[in-house]
Amino acid sequence: MKNFGILTKKFLFENFILLFLVSKFFVLFSFFISIFFNLKNNKLFFFSKILKIYKVCLVLIVLLYAINFLNNVSLVNHIKFSLNLLLILVSVSISLFFYKNKEIYKNSLFYLNLFNLFVILDVFLFRMANFSILTNWNNFIFPDAIRYSGILFEEKILGFYLLCCMPLILLFKNHYSSIYKNEFIFIIVLILYVFAIYLTGERRSFLLSLVCFVLIVYNLNVVSNIKRKILAFFVVFLISVSVIYLITNNLDKNKYIYDLNFRMLNKTIETIKTLPLLFKNKEKYEEYILNKDIGNWFLLYDSATRIFTKDTKTIFIGIGFKNYKSKCKENKKLICSTHPHHYLIEII
Repeated sequence: MKNFGILTKKFLFENFILLFLVSKFFVLFSFFISIFFNLKNNKLFFFSKILKIYKVCLVLIVLLYAINFLNNVSLVNHIKFSLNLLLILVSVSISLFFYKNKEIYKNSLFYLNLFNLFVILDVFLFRMANFSILTNWNNFIFPDAIRYSGILFEEKILGFYLLCCMPLILLFKNHYSSIYKNEFIFIIVLILYVFAIYLTGERRSFLLSLVCFVLIVYNLNVVSNIKRKILAFFVVFLISVSVIYLITNNLDKNKYIYDLNFRMLNKTIETIKTLPLLFKNKEKYEEYILNKDIGNWFLLYDSATRIFTKDTKTIFIGIGFKNYKSKCKENKKLICSTHPHHYLIEII
């Protein structure tokens, strides 16, 4: 029992980075442990890296603070902006900790991959049986479960989380894994990620996962060396997609599956098909997508662009950090959300 306690303590300390999976606030715990390690063992190296990074970013940081003041950003949003800048320090600190502790980094990648496979299993289980191992204990199943959040609860970004983890599988395969050296097994795991992202109901993340899948397969260098395997991989992929689609479509008693497929396929196709109408007649386009309840991304882009091009001031200095929501609501003719749903427009 004593040995079990020591092993548990050692595991938790050496893999503390995994605690962020329990809650995003645990990243502070990871940060403080890495800071303690770096100050104790790497003080000069640590400070030299920090100073180098902040020197590069200093002009930009000062400029952004000035823009926030000019745009009358609230005190709360100033604090949020400052905390976002702290992420630079958090990233450097944890990265240097891993740089000096390669075995811990390897372990973290291994357990992260293992955990993600369990999350993927939970996504499949929820869609097929309407039961979640990870969330049913908390009765945290939304009445509208077309978009499934799983471990992220009220934030429906599980698909995006899995998408971000896909390149880490390649990293783990190339440097640390003996199992993933088998390219067929590796591709099967990638396909499971793509399917799980589809089942979360996040359309953008699903489309990006397909792009990511192609890029990772290309990175395997099998294009020139093992052309037959590439053909086999894509055949397996297409067959798997077809089988899953047929199975889910036949589950008529599972309303969530029917609604999911309708959202991911029909609505996405409908959204793309109606795009010409946006440029032809915006009022009719808005009326049409609201009646059909399809994606309003393009209206959000249009609203955000109108805010950005309002006058000379906004073109040069924007509207300030976290001011989009309030500025958008000032004009009742604009279609608004919590954010523009487009990274480049949001940065502008």
